[in-house]
Amino acid sequence: SPEILQGNRYDEKVDLWALGVLGYEMMTGTIPFNINCERDLVKIIDSRVNYPYWMSQTAISFLK
Repeated sequence: SPEILQGNRYDEKVDLWALGVLGYEMMTGTIPFNINCERDLVKIIDSRVNYPYWMSQTAISFLK
């Protein structure tokens, strides 16, 4: 999660981040970020997630 990568303490924000990533993967069959290492994740953590064209606004709202 962004909080852990920034050196913050573990709290409910980390769990919400994990839920969003897991939900995205369950809905699409892929991970929301295509990375090779943790350093790549840090670079894209603030970038926008590209949701599939077929995903409903309700699903996108839930994941956000």
